[in-house]
Amino acid sequence: MSYKIILDSNDTGSYTGNQYDANYQINMNELVRDVKDLDKSYELTFQINSISSSNSGFSRGVVYAVYIDMEKNTSIYRYNCSKHRFSGLLNFEYDYLSYSSVTSGANTSYVTPMLIATRPEDNLPVVYKNLRNINSIRFKVVNTYDNSTFLATTDANARYVCILNLKEVPSQKL
Repeated sequence: MSYKIILDSNDTGSYTGNQYDANYQINMNELVRDVKDLDKSYELTFQINSISSSNSGFSRGVVYAVYIDMEKNTSIYRYNCSKHRFSGLLNFEYDYLSYSSVTSGANTSYVTPMLIATRPEDNLPVVYKNLRNINSIRFKVVNTYDNSTFLATTDANARYVCILNLKEVPSQKL
């Protein structure tokens, strides 16, 4: 059995808080139809894509980490060298078709927007022992240098869709 949970920042009613420090409400006990599936183990990976190519506020020289917590006392995280918690790193692609130019006097510079393009193979899976009683998911993006929460220049320019992939782990693999 497998499940996909979609966290969509474009639907501002689906979360509370800042879109990059958001709490999404979910009731896994209602979503999983077969009660036996709630007690099975699942590997979780995620993918995140931007849905806006405008200037979002991400900086080229900064490494951004993703933190995902599903209320199980074993939130999906690793410790980096500076002991900050994270689930994985954001990967980016450049949208060369949406560049803009800025002219100042005789000089023209070009700005190419960065799109979030993190795929499941970009991060290691994490095993959850069960899905029972998961009622919210916290999604947070931080700057790995100082652990500060990312704040978009404008929310409309930094929309994302995060897909959490839950795949059942065969019992002999545990």
